[in-house]
Amino acid sequence: MLRTHLIPVLALLAIHADSHAAERANEKNSALADALASVNATDLRRHADFLAADTLEGRAAGSRGGQAAGGYLIDQLRQMKLHGGGIDGAFHQAVPSGGRNILAVVPGVDPDLRREVIVVGAHYDHVGYGNSRNSNGPIGLIHNGADDNASGTAALLEIAEALSRLPQSPRRTILLAWWDGEEDGLLGSKHWVANPTIAKDRLRLMLNMDMVGRLRNDRVEVTGVRTAHGFRRWISQWNDEPVLSLDFQWEIKGNSDHHPFYETGVPIIMFHTGLHDDYHRPSDDVERLSFGGMERVTRLMLALLLDAANADKVPAFRSASRRETTEYARRQFERPLDAPAPRLGLAWDAKDTTGGLLVKAVDEGSPAGRAGLRPGDRILALNDARWRHEDEFRALVWAAATPARMLVQRAMSDTPIVVPVELAGSPVRLGMAWRVDEAEPGTVFVVQVYPGSPAAQAGIQLGDRIQAAAGREFATSDDLLGIIAGQAGSFELRIERNGAVKTLTVSGLPTFPAPPEATEP
Repeated sequence: MLRTHLIPVLALLAIHADSHAAERANEKNSALADALASVNATDLRRHADFLAADTLEGRAAGSRGGQAAGGYLIDQLRQMKLHGGGIDGAFHQAVPSGGRNILAVVPGVDPDLRREVIVVGAHYDHVGYGNSRNSNGPIGLIHNGADDNASGTAALLEIAEALSRLPQSPRRTILLAWWDGEEDGLLGSKHWVANPTIAKDRLRLMLNMDMVGRLRNDRVEVTGVRTAHGFRRWISQWNDEPVLSLDFQWEIKGNSDHHPFYETGVPIIMFHTGLHDDYHRPSDDVERLSFGGMERVTRLMLALLLDAANADKVPAFRSASRRETTEYARRQFERPLDAPAPRLGLAWDAKDTTGGLLVKAVDEGSPAGRAGLRPGDRILALNDARWRHEDEFRALVWAAATPARMLVQRAMSDTPIVVPVELAGSPVRLGMAWRVDEAEPGTVFVVQVYPGSPAAQAGIQLGDRIQAAAGREFATSDDLLGIIAGQAGSFELRIERNGAVKTLTVSGLPTFPAPPEATEP
């Protein structure tokens, strides 16, 4: 009797536990959705309007306008009831140039993880009236710096407000930092790294936003994606509809406040919507900002911040990234393989495919030519397999073992003959090649797609990154090969392209019946 009743009781407990877990998950998802929804274009504009106004005179570090901008930030943080992130809970940290970093902290709640810190920052200074060293002209006029970097400053204020509204703080501690003196050589962030208000060994990740106000064609530059394993996949998974086109940069320049952290071995991510003709000119005004675009970029950054702050583990700094910070390294890795040589070497009449393919031309010295195929022949079958359209024939050619046998109807002959053909190269069933990226475990990078292959028909492109096949993720390239080898019909590939995760359906994988005996032509 005990055994009879034990199973239902345990099942009931499991259901009860699962119910509570589901409730907690729903609560977390709801809190995240509310936080993301709180970021809005109206508030972004309100902050940018103040920060990029003529009255702030271009927010040069240490100037009247710079001090006023810092005061505005502190007032906003106090209204949000956030805590100061400086020494003894102050909201500011003096910078030797006469400026000041503005700092706020959201303490973590997890007893084991709250010691770990995620930094999210943006510089709030600009170049004042401009001079020959920092302006693209004309100088002597107020440079409002709406995009550079009132946009990032406003975005960080929206993130701060979203954090202040959470029903429960994240597991890890978050430091929000508005850096001063960036335009004078990253003075504020360098000073903080040299004189941290939080011990540097607590830092796990630094997120930076610099010039995020001119979204064009949905494109966002993402720097630092190779500073920890799996960052590209992580960011792409949070890039929800409407998706942004993410341009993942390999090069890490010392041109913004992420760099002092990178130099100390902290993983970094920076968002940037690109340079423009108004860069460091008086014409960088708030009227030229895309507030809808800023909303989208800010929401993605907030999603990443909250995910990192709540994750069980944040990946460590990847030291190999120091050897990869050039466009040359990127080009070398991403270079495609040479186009595959034709396996057959003939052309057919695309307008006459009824009952087989009518050969129009045969390349001299090609496998088809050496086999004796000639214009006017009609190919009826390959290794006893037939096709419904030209792409299926191409796929059969790519996949066929050699020697292959073609059933051919000769002009002026009533009886088809079997022609043996020594196809060039090795057979490929799916029709693509990839390269393993050590920085992105569990993905492969496509470097070759065979024309007309099932991969090409599915829409796979050079540069795609495959994340899963047939609903299964994989750890190694061999694992992926094994998954594909086990597919007989249609199956799905999950890929990432320019930061967008897509699902493509592969169909038409060739299968061959037993080959017939060949008769010589």
